[in-house]
Amino acid sequence: MQPCPGRHERGPMTDEAKRAAVLRACGLETGGADVAFGRLARLVVLATRAPMCVVAFGDQPKLHIKGCAGPPELSPTEVLSEELYFRLLGGKEDTIAEGTVSGTVVRDPSGIPIGVWCSRTYSPRVWTEDALDVLRDLARLTET
Repeated sequence: MQPCPGRHERGPMTDEAKRAAVLRACGLETGGADVAFGRLARLVVLATRAPMCVVAFGDQPKLHIKGCAGPPELSPTEVLSEELYFRLLGGKEDTIAEGTVSGTVVRDPSGIPIGVWCSRTYSPRVWTEDALDVLRDLARLTET
């Protein structure tokens, strides 16, 4: 007998297990940057006028950064705000904008949060709705 979709033999799948399965199916479970995500991150930098952007996936975002744009002296892990990342991955908020950082969640087709687009500035700013809309739109495009 086959187990029901979305269930392990020991009970329902956790969000972490579901997230891992989605990332495997999409080929995003391995680390390393992707050229296309890097281009999209540069587009976010231009459109939002925030000097840094990163997109990461999974429960270990520093290991699964797929794209980054920003000054060459900063590593992608310095651009990523883990606090914002995990708040968004928790699924209660779709977009957060606070001080030097803003971000929006990427969801799989069933609604499970699988990753985050994050923009960062050097000094606190008021994030415009236009800048946040760019992140939201890109997250929705990433979901397809």
